[in-house]
Amino acid sequence: MANLRFRRAKATEKAACAVLGKKHLGGPGEPDCRGGGQVVEVKDLKRKLSKYDMKVILKKPWAKRRERVVASKSGFTPGAKELAADRGRTYLYKIQSSGRRRSSRRVYPRR
Repeated sequence: MANLRFRRAKATEKAACAVLGKKHLGGPGEPDCRGGGQVVEVKDLKRKLSKYDMKVILKKPWAKRRERVVASKSGFTPGAKELAADRGRTYLYKIQSSGRRRSSRRVYPRR
């Protein structure tokens, strides 16, 4: 069961990196993707990404003083969006899945 979740999360990471046009890295202590001066963290959760989850992501050493992209399959709570806006240079994307094709939509900050 845990192995299946790990494989699903890894597949979500790779698909999100491909959609965003970034190189997939993964692994402990590394962002999920990198490219174009941005680092990307992808979350494959059944619940929305909370403010606490966002704090943990923003405190990672590789995320400091860089432009960050956080992609989530389930979306973001209002607290997480607010925290990302306060920290600046953080873009939030919701990964949308329709069958076998995945896309992402920028949810915050709005263009």
